Amino acid sequence: MTGISTGPPNRAWIAALHRTADDYTPIGSGVVLDRHRILTCAHVALPADALWVSFPLSDGDFLERRRVTSIKVPEAMQLEIADVAVLYLEEEIPAGVVPAPLRRPRGVDCPGIPWWAYGFAGSDPHGNSTQGNIGDLSAYGYIRLDSESRHHVEDGFSGAGVWSPDYQAVIGMVSQADYRGDGRGITLYQIDRWLPDEEITALTNWTVEQSDNVALAAWGWELSKDPEADRHWRPRARGVTQNGEPGHHFRGRERELRIIVEWLRKNTAERRVLVVTGDPGVGKSALLGQIVTTADPSARAQLPQEYKGIFAPLGSVACAVHARGKTALEVASEIARTASAPLPQEITDLAPAIRHVLEERDAPNFNVIIDALDEATTPIEARAIVSGVALPLMETCADIGARVVVGTRRRDEGGELLTEFAGQCEIVDLNDVSTLDDLTSYATEVLQQRPDSPYLDAKVARPVAEQIARAAGDNFLIAGLVARDHSLHDPVAATPETLSFSTTIGSVLRAYVARLVPVAGVPAATVLTALAFAEAPGLSADLWSTAIAALGGRKVPAAALVQFARSEAARFLIDANSQEPTALFRLFHQALNDTLLEDREKTVARSQDEGRLTQAFLEVGRRVGWQNASAYLLRSLPVHAARSGNIDSVLNENEFLLHADLKRLLPFVDMAVSPEALAKARLLRLTPQLVALPPATRAAMLTITEALENLGDDFRSMSLEMPYRAEWAQVPPRVERLVLEGHTNSVEAVCAFTSDGHTMLATASTDQTIRIWDPDIGQLERTIEGL
Repeated sequence: MTGISTGPPNRAWIAALHRTADDYTPIGSGVVLDRHRILTCAHVALPADALWVSFPLSDGDFLERRRVTSIKVPEAMQLEIADVAVLYLEEEIPAGVVPAPLRRPRGVDCPGIPWWAYGFAGSDPHGNSTQGNIGDLSAYGYIRLDSESRHHVEDGFSGAGVWSPDYQAVIGMVSQADYRGDGRGITLYQIDRWLPDEEITALTNWTVEQSDNVALAAWGWELSKDPEADRHWRPRARGVTQNGEPGHHFRGRERELRIIVEWLRKNTAERRVLVVTGDPGVGKSALLGQIVTTADPSARAQLPQEYKGIFAPLGSVACAVHARGKTALEVASEIARTASAPLPQEITDLAPAIRHVLEERDAPNFNVIIDALDEATTPIEARAIVSGVALPLMETCADIGARVVVGTRRRDEGGELLTEFAGQCEIVDLNDVSTLDDLTSYATEVLQQRPDSPYLDAKVARPVAEQIARAAGDNFLIAGLVARDHSLHDPVAATPETLSFSTTIGSVLRAYVARLVPVAGVPAATVLTALAFAEAPGLSADLWSTAIAALGGRKVPAAALVQFARSEAARFLIDANSQEPTALFRLFHQALNDTLLEDREKTVARSQDEGRLTQAFLEVGRRVGWQNASAYLLRSLPVHAARSGNIDSVLNENEFLLHADLKRLLPFVDMAVSPEALAKARLLRLTPQLVALPPATRAAMLTITEALENLGDDFRSMSLEMPYRAEWAQVPPRVERLVLEGHTNSVEAVCAFTSDGHTMLATASTDQTIRIWDPDIGQLERTIEGL
């Protein structure tokens, strides 16, 4: 993996070291480990008679400093080799300063991954950042930090944290600059070996809030740092749609909660996956959200005192992944990142890497929760999560503590999903459980949400809630929609005798939406339908407005859409990831997407709508410039184009190809039709290294392929500044479209086959393996070992 790193979103863990309490000339850098400790280099810390630490990138008062009272260095190793020190502070770190997120991959797993660091070169109190890629290993456990930035590693960077965007954490420390502007670093893995009493391993697993009990969270995943915490796990666990919505409506499901809790506690080597399934709306995500949040100390502390439900053991969830809109490789990467394991290049890399970590560390069960399997990027990816992630984890690692729980519908667009587990699962079917009392309690609380609701009197609300629960069957989504509708609109309380509604999600949703007020003159159904087309993680308000106009509605101001999404009536339908201006919006439940898209397809073909969205989004990208385009466009535009049957429009957008998420584009390039698009598809296939490269380097590599293959000069004629540019090139003729690397001996047989409608390739080698490939992107999907 190569590319240019980007820095962390929160840099308040970056420290500067000083000789006095008030000088502004740093002598080096440091990393905040916890409330009382700073990591730095021994050669920076030891010469000073006195040492003070400042926090110049703090979110609080960055003028506050802390005095160092003691210094811990390795005792069994010469400091010329083990150049590390831990500083103990006289007082706790100031408000606004946070400990760094930490991971501890081994040095051998680091070469090639991007890095970023912030130091104080030349004793500059303002500091600066540099970045590049980790080079080869060095002697004594060090790593080489190759700089690919205008600013280089210099004196003053010693002690700076080595930030990895792949792990989204500090994985090491800068120890020395060299004359070329590159640097030398040391991994936290190695530092932990030199300073075992400092328990760096524990710091990679738990936060300052959990410091009173190291055993509470034995792995690197933390709910508070999961991007899906506030948009999925916490609200689902509380039975609400948005985290800012008040109330805690989760009730019952005690039997199912106990089954999951016992599964997570198991110490047997049972090589099966626990699957939580059921129809849309029965509460699969709510159930798993309850497990995830009650296993987290800070989230559990926020539960209402009157909550008497089942709790998961603290720290019993090692990793929770919301699979909506993700590929199998993305799910595998999240799991690997949790364990500080090598990030997989193919999904088959995951299970062996996790096993190595589990064998090396003395830690509790590695329990993984994967929710919304059926909402993965494509049906093919959903099945790859089963066959390439969930099942191999259990087959490979169950005997040393791995457990996997998966939440999914029975079916998706590709057909049956439960059969993909090939009998290697135990099923918890939420359709098979009577939930009348739970539904009644839930409906009662929703009826009473409005401050002036006519149902505030429990004697009035309870009979109505019971009737709603009976009619809703076992479906919490139907019960919630009906109860919310009556709570919002009834001037006086209804009676059970007068209560009447359809019992399907589609009809209930249509009735609910019909009563919503238009948004800037556009019917609410149109506004919501635009969101039904959104890929994960959702549309910004501006792109949402663009989508509405593309689908035939008038232009709706972004501010009006935000106000609508926050309204009492609409927020039960819309999932927003934050309250900030950068919030992303999507429908909160897949069943809502399905209903609105089905209704739309009665009048307009899906491919036609996707084509309109593709063109509208292309115009947005061109207008703002692809270098400034949103992550949504760079990631999801190929999906819309493919669904419209017009991938050519994306392939012929040269600037887009330099910035796009190529992992999302490459699987679709075989859909190209026009000669120009076919040439671009071939160009991309013949340059597979592009995926992780920055735009200028992508362009430079494409100029070489253009010249070699006589594929035009679109990139050679660009005015973009590139590190190099091919004018002409010549090599012996070649016929390959993609080089598949993996076998260690000669390949004796090759066979193409179809799996779930997708062409795959099997190769057999004298290295005694059969390898299964995705030829669209050159990705190894599975390795079958021979005897």
